[in-house]
Amino acid sequence: MTHLLSTFAALTLATLIAAAPAHAEGKLRIAEQFGVVYLLLNVAQDQKLIEKHGLKNGVKIDVDWIKLSGGGAVNDALLSGSIDIAGAGVGPLLTIWDRTAGRQNVKGVASLGNFPYYLVSTNPKVKTIADFTDVDRIALPASIVSVQARILQMAAAKQWGIGEFKRLDRLTQSIPHADAAAAVIAGQTEINAHLTYRALVDALAEAAASIANNAAAAVDSYLRVNKSSIDRAFLLKVIRNPQVEFKVAPQNTLGMGQFMFKAGALNNQPKSWRDYFFDHPALAAGS
Repeated sequence: MTHLLSTFAALTLATLIAAAPAHAEGKLRIAEQFGVVYLLLNVAQDQKLIEKHGLKNGVKIDVDWIKLSGGGAVNDALLSGSIDIAGAGVGPLLTIWDRTAGRQNVKGVASLGNFPYYLVSTNPKVKTIADFTDVDRIALPASIVSVQARILQMAAAKQWGIGEFKRLDRLTQSIPHADAAAAVIAGQTEINAHLTYRALVDALAEAAASIANNAAAAVDSYLRVNKSSIDRAFLLKVIRNPQVEFKVAPQNTLGMGQFMFKAGALNNQPKSWRDYFFDHPALAAGS
């Protein structure tokens, strides 16, 4: 039997990132990644909510949806101008905000929700991150820059001190979520651990309300958009988990920003979450 062990968990955030200004009015290119953390985008796509709110504001919006994997790929696509909006974790958001300050001025548009992240291992000897050795490999969507990579670094800093935050980086490999999950489940590889602005935010807020009011319909949207064969009952259970929240106001993001600055990963020290998010009334309760 495959042995899966949770070694640490942390609530983190998925976000939408955009440069200012975005692409020409009426055309919006959105990059999303893989997984249920992007359910807000799936519901917005399935129900055409961005198009709906665009028309409410007098703009006909043509939305292109693009699938990417990993914060590095997302940030590269955003900076190259091949996309306008990107879904990513707080780690990539802080990295690109820091690197573009005073130039492209990339910031977060809205939160996509808060979710528990678990590090799992098929190695029965691994009880905590201190048990990883050179024989282990940890799959991440993007080594160093992904939110999962930053959480791992935060855990390392807590375990061994801030000067040792990169201690486990040598064990990480960049692998898309789906491939990494398949590798862990199979156990046969070395991998053993794994618009317009207003219309867009209004669409996400409606999607969040839709998920809260009808989780079953949201599951159906996810299955349709992703053409997924995942067990519907299991997915519904995940969405109804009280630790999983789909909301547009960012939560608990500043702690990661302060850690990344102390670790030398950021040149600019964020003083508030408002430093790296665009201002919008729907985000007023952020942190």
